[in-house]
Amino acid sequence: MLVLFSGFNLLCTAQNNDENSGNKKNKYVLYSVFANYLPDGFNFPGIGFVNMAKGNHSTAYIGLVNYADCLSGTQIGLVNTAKQLPAGVQIGLVNTNLNKLTGVQVGLINVNGGKVNGLQLGLVNYSDTVSGVPLGLISVVRKGGYRALEVSISEIAPINVSFKLGVEKLYTSFNLAYNPNAEQKVVRGVGIGSIIPLRNQFFFNPEISQMNTISTKKHSSRQFLRAVPGFGFKYKRMNIIAGPSVCYFHTKKDGIINQPVMQIFSHTFDSRNKIVVGVHAGIRVVL
Repeated sequence: MLVLFSGFNLLCTAQNNDENSGNKKNKYVLYSVFANYLPDGFNFPGIGFVNMAKGNHSTAYIGLVNYADCLSGTQIGLVNTAKQLPAGVQIGLVNTNLNKLTGVQVGLINVNGGKVNGLQLGLVNYSDTVSGVPLGLISVVRKGGYRALEVSISEIAPINVSFKLGVEKLYTSFNLAYNPNAEQKVVRGVGIGSIIPLRNQFFFNPEISQMNTISTKKHSSRQFLRAVPGFGFKYKRMNIIAGPSVCYFHTKKDGIINQPVMQIFSHTFDSRNKIVVGVHAGIRVVL
């Protein structure tokens, strides 16, 4: 490889096989801090505002916008795009990979058009299929993903509705509860859970969640931290869920803490803090 320096630009030559004759020929690459257009087999790291890599590459690209046909390496930028990422890492605000991913995507929005063998970590994750784990507030898996609607009763309220989204290994739960007898009747929140298969159609279903009431001028928000080591039974798309629950109640101001519904044990620390052991039971439909 020949490299010539000129101001902010580097003029590089790289040898590639000619597709017709099979002989090696030189390709010239203009390498700058602004835009880099990199041909097949040019495995020198790309650092610039825009990096465009055609063909196969095994290196790293750092810039505002990174694009690669086929990359076994790393992309770090605001927007990272690859047609194929057979082994690598994308770290950015938005990551878009069109085919199979074996590696890690970390960003605000992660999109993968093929199968993910690895980890997606972001606010919003999308993939065609997953054999790894998507971790985010919203994780959508087109084939083989987990989507379920649950209606239940708990120590917080007699009416609970939740929507589960992700994969069975790790899903996000969006929760809403209503207690007509409570001072603050509506409770909302999010949580995470996992489905761990046991024998036959039984499964272990641990969930943790953080919920709070909707604050008003009259009442401050009250928080609920819950852990539910539940168990379930599958019958086709219908699941029966039941198990104990442990809930920590907290309010910022002195006052009445929401009265538990299905409690087995409770202990009040003071006028702002209370712990309750209760029961969670419900019916879930897998969509």
